[in-house]
Amino acid sequence: MDNFVTFDDLVYEDLGLIISFSFPDSKEKSKVFILEIMDFISKLENFPKLGSEFFENTRKLVFKKKYNIYYIIEKNNIIIFKIVNSKLDF
Repeated sequence: MDNFVTFDDLVYEDLGLIISFSFPDSKEKSKVFILEIMDFISKLENFPKLGSEFFENTRKLVFKKKYNIYYIIEKNNIIIFKIVNSKLDF
């Protein structure tokens, strides 16, 4: 069974906020971060239950000990709906 990762539109805003806070003056570090987190998220295609159960059918995957990636699994579609820096107070 092939799994596909998709992103809710708000995830791009989440990533923009993370980048503007974490790498405000470095486009190169921003690019590296995006490539690394996307590579990490792509592991869900082969291991959709890689993250821990969070709430009901929501799962949480942690990237670099501080970025929480929240997602749900619907059949063979993994939907990423939120990414937050857990070190920040919102």
